Amino acid sequence: MLNEVQKAKELNLPFVVYRKPEVKVVQMVIQENDRLEYSDDFSTSGFIMAPFDGTRKTVLFAEDNIERSNCVLSDTEYADFSASKNQVQTDSAIESRKKHINLVKKGIEGIKKGDFVKTVLSRSEQVRLQHLDITTIFRRLMTRYPSAFVYVWFHPEIGLWAGASPETLLKTKGAYFQTMSLAGTQKYTDTIDVSWGDKELKEQQIVTKHISFKRIFMKTH
Repeated sequence: MLNEVQKAKELNLPFVVYRKPEVKVVQMVIQENDRLEYSDDFSTSGFIMAPFDGTRKTVLFAEDNIERSNCVLSDTEYADFSASKNQVQTDSAIESRKKHINLVKKGIEGIKKGDFVKTVLSRSEQVRLQHLDITTIFRRLMTRYPSAFVYVWFHPEIGLWAGASPETLLKTKGAYFQTMSLAGTQKYTDTIDVSWGDKELKEQQIVTKHISFKRIFMKTH
């Protein structure tokens, strides 16, 4: 089944292939044409891809314009895959590292001055692939991150996105929904028995308070 998404990419057809946490069932959605459609009020059924930027439009693969399928991968198909070194080329990794170190220093200075309580500093890294193999990318994500929601999403007018998210966005039951605030960070020590100190609890509380405020704001508006 995974070969079908590679064919869809070659035909420039929008698609998404994903796997939920701790399962081996792979879900696939392929749009029947390259139409770019948006959802303004989330009243239409289909697969939604919402941007982090709330000012940008939400892309919809509408139910009446897609083909759905799923399969259970065998242990052989679940084998670990990786791109060979000659397939991957990175751009100016040393220069990127220097810029990130300077950004971290500015972040620490901002916290000391009281400009903000917490900040998340990240950097982007450009990687050139000799051959874009969707099957390899997706299998790599599945085997490396069994407890995450992994996906590869594509639309010819938007681009290709791939990821492995450990966070639960929403769980719904009737008129109620539940979400997750995941914020505390510490060094990985290869154990599930994690001890949360004062630092992690404070980081967690910042995000929890933000979600609680948003919920109250939505109820009053």
